[in-house]
Amino acid sequence: MKIVVVYDSLSGNTEKMARAIAEGAGSVAGTSVDVKKIGEPFPLSILAKADGVAFGSPCVYANVTDGMR
Repeated sequence: MKIVVVYDSLSGNTEKMARAIAEGAGSVAGTSVDVKKIGEPFPLSILAKADGVAFGSPCVYANVTDGMR
């Protein structure tokens, strides 16, 4: 199984959560996890090839960051 965690982080807290999710998912036998930060280049094709994708963003006044949007 292939999981991709895509996140944006302003202060580092969302990054910590994204990495914790990846660690938990990666602990399942046969599962590989990629962690990608918004703003850093990565091919969007990895999302189409994944079995699951998790998105994480800080909320600023009930809105996600511009990068995540």
